[in-house]
Amino acid sequence: MVVRTPRKSDKRRFYEQVLSEAERTDLGVALKVDGFDEEIAALRLRLRSAMEHRPGDLPLMLRGMDVLRRMVASKYGLSRGDRRGLSSAFAQETLRRVEERGEGGGNDDDA
Repeated sequence: MVVRTPRKSDKRRFYEQVLSEAERTDLGVALKVDGFDEEIAALRLRLRSAMEHRPGDLPLMLRGMDVLRRMVASKYGLSRGDRRGLSSAFAQETLRRVEERGEGGGNDDDA
């Protein structure tokens, strides 16, 4: 039995099967992005959009904030204690913003 190492194009085809047509079009551009800062910025924008359009979806907010926390911790090489503090701060901020939106509060641009 011969085991071959998958080529980059094989990996790309694997994911293309589950992408929409628009996502397939953007995949080539996304593959060229190599900056972690851009990934963090894109996630922050998606979180803001989720807060605006799905303010009652607390599990989504918490999951997104956890991913953001892990990305920031990875980028800055934070210690375990620093990661816990960051996690707590993110959770508190997420809850504050969700509560604010539920009570008809302002948008993120006001903060």
